[in-house]
Amino acid sequence: MAQNNTLNLKLGISYKDILHTILPIFIALSIPTISFVVNNIFISKIGQAEMGTGLIAGVYFLLFTAVGYGLNGGLQSILSRRAGEENILGISKTFFNGLCINVFISIAAIVFTYFITPIIMDYFLNNTLGKSNDTMEFLRIRMISLPFLLCIQLFSSFFISVNKAFYIVVITITTTVLNIFLDYSLIFGHFGFNAFGFNGAAYASVFADIIGFIVALGILFIFKFYKKYFLFKHTILNTTICKSIFKQSAPLIFQNFISIGSWLFFFFLVNNYGTEQSAISSIMRNMFAISTTLVWASGSATNTMVSNLIGQNKPDLVWPLIKRILLVCVGFTILMCIAMNVAPHLFIDLFDNNGLLYNNTLPVFRVISFVIIFMSVSCIFLNASTGTGNPNFNLKVECFAVICYLIYSSLAAKYFHLSLTYLWLNEFVYWSAILIIIYPFMLSNKWRNKQI
Repeated sequence: MAQNNTLNLKLGISYKDILHTILPIFIALSIPTISFVVNNIFISKIGQAEMGTGLIAGVYFLLFTAVGYGLNGGLQSILSRRAGEENILGISKTFFNGLCINVFISIAAIVFTYFITPIIMDYFLNNTLGKSNDTMEFLRIRMISLPFLLCIQLFSSFFISVNKAFYIVVITITTTVLNIFLDYSLIFGHFGFNAFGFNGAAYASVFADIIGFIVALGILFIFKFYKKYFLFKHTILNTTICKSIFKQSAPLIFQNFISIGSWLFFFFLVNNYGTEQSAISSIMRNMFAISTTLVWASGSATNTMVSNLIGQNKPDLVWPLIKRILLVCVGFTILMCIAMNVAPHLFIDLFDNNGLLYNNTLPVFRVISFVIIFMSVSCIFLNASTGTGNPNFNLKVECFAVICYLIYSSLAAKYFHLSLTYLWLNEFVYWSAILIIIYPFMLSNKWRNKQI
């Protein structure tokens, strides 16, 4: 017991505890976001067509990283619960079985991409200007890094659950700096490298993710986390633990899959609007990446802290925690969106080389600003529900929200032929549908004393 007390795995609900949990995650998410945005700035220098292709390829890859986030989000809830219980053996066994599942899923995703995805791309893109072929060439390279990326996600979930999120910053700084350097070198052919153009971004990400994995693994051994938590001592697959992981994670995996899958469907619809509208949507995707970083960090922190509190048998503190996280997250998001709307050209001009897209991009930009503020509220409640250990309920909520999203998107694009500005209001429909159901559930207290 003395050893467990030394590890200090229990969390409180003070603003200091909240910021101590959120900020490392925020920094860790901000760094790859910077890499993502810089990558898209480089691609925008090639042309609008490449921006559209990069949009489809990027969201497709995000589809499988979202599956990883679902799996590791569920694992994070379990690891955080075991941390709140100070159950070191439970952390050890959960970590190893989660590692095996991550590797299996990533290999299955690679096989799917190589043999099934070309058929899907040909159907939806109709090989518009060679976009299907260009997209698949990029993805065949990019998918190589998926096993390493999912393992990094698992290590990050472990660090968050044991209140050591700072190490995620080290991993992401290393990965991001290398990724930006290789993007610049391999896309344009600098520093003695060959110029691979659009595919250079894929090669850069693969090498960066491999190095990131090596750094993460090195941290586990150099700082002796593998000894403190016996991470590789229990190296036998345990069917009971695997079932527990899948019970907690499978709804989250499917939830993220259909969520990002619906986004991919949306961008297929945008592709039919033309090259310029695809380029504008690519800019909006970058805006989402920048302006929602703190929202996702706050959501991840909410998941961990709620699960940790319930593991301490303190469910009465969950609502006070949620209110304080909402104050931090929503307040910051409002200030940021105001700042972005005061000078939108500073952002849009990063991707608009000749100024031709600015006037058509601005109305969509205003709409997304409003949606992001609303999203920050829904995201906190959604992750609070995840932390309580009710993934099946979350899955039902997600299915309802995605159905609303797809119905609105299809009607707006195919039947009413609305402009891109109104088409992007589907994000408001999606997050509204989530909040309508999640908020009453959290008020009901049906989530109390849920065991995972």
